[in-house]
Amino acid sequence: MAFYETFRWMAMFGKILGHLPVQNVFGSDSSLLYYKPLSWATLYASCLYMGPCISLFSTFIRADYDIKISRKFYNIVTVLLLSMLIRSLFCFVYCLKHHAKHVPKLIKLLDSFDRHRDQALIRTKHSKILKIFTGVVAPMIFTLACSSFYFVRSFLLVENIYVAPRGAFLIPPFFGINCIWHFIPPLYYVYFSVKIASGFHQINNNLLYKRYAVSFFVEGQQKFDNDMADHLSKIRLLHNLLSEATMRLSRCYGGFLAINNLFLIVAVVVNLSAYICVTNDVNLISLVLIDGIYFLGMTLLANIIKKRGAKVARLFQGIPTSALSDRSREEIQLWLMQLSVHPVQVNAAGYFILDKSQTFEVLSSIATYLIVAVQLLQEEDTKKTNVTVFYDELK
Repeated sequence: MAFYETFRWMAMFGKILGHLPVQNVFGSDSSLLYYKPLSWATLYASCLYMGPCISLFSTFIRADYDIKISRKFYNIVTVLLLSMLIRSLFCFVYCLKHHAKHVPKLIKLLDSFDRHRDQALIRTKHSKILKIFTGVVAPMIFTLACSSFYFVRSFLLVENIYVAPRGAFLIPPFFGINCIWHFIPPLYYVYFSVKIASGFHQINNNLLYKRYAVSFFVEGQQKFDNDMADHLSKIRLLHNLLSEATMRLSRCYGGFLAINNLFLIVAVVVNLSAYICVTNDVNLISLVLIDGIYFLGMTLLANIIKKRGAKVARLFQGIPTSALSDRSREEIQLWLMQLSVHPVQVNAAGYFILDKSQTFEVLSSIATYLIVAVQLLQEEDTKKTNVTVFYDELK
């Protein structure tokens, strides 16, 4: 089963919700997919986003809201909600202008890998029902569950902070709908990353099964003849397809990953400081939790792709030249040279390579800024309390 046969349902689901305004999504041929900036699909997606957004901003401007928390913490609450709206706007613009532009090329590469895989790799015996469940049903259930969770928590957050005036009861649900955009690009990134990592895993297992790797504890090395060279050539081309798909994944989501790290730090610091100093609202912790899970998932998947893509070099390490025919030696040397020139890694628009090291950098930044934010809020609270006591004494 080719990749697009399962992903097509996710693509149609995304187009209906306005997240993936790509042409010819409802067809079965991935080669016909393309992005058109000025089209009915982009207009439809813009209307789905801008409708609640315009209503949200206009109501906030016209209405005189009362807040359910202390007025002295109004500034941090304003920063909290404004940062969430700016993040949603960034994700919307990214999905409309960049994500939809590069996704068709990535889909075609992964679809081509599936179509050529059975010619070179050992076929895995999985039922069609299992493939449909893992490729269609499970991702859709996960998408709906995450969307519902994020919508409800954002909805309750606004409802617990503001007292909406009469006629503005739609503001909390509009805010929740707006915030769903926060995890739409990460969701597609995770889907594509799992597919790429699985492809590299299949290639590595095939090399081990065919004994195209050194075995340090077995006497006598298998000879690599010209037939093996032909097979290695096919597997190398599959590996190149996945390497190109990883590069497209970086081009599609690299800029988002770089900017999303900044939004993540701001969101976690503001949410936790508001939870500690302003209101013990569990919705703040819930939003931080889902952001943290997505960040860890994206980081770990990028690290898995990097390790599995480079595993070929370790498998070929130590193979004696006497065991190789001339064509086999050329294939292995070409393969290793390609890996050294174009290593398999997720590049965040040139700012950094996404791997496990980013986890510690982000956590250290969050810890530093959180300590500063809490101290500033506590000092501000102390100053306002002292001023209030002073005026009371004067009276």
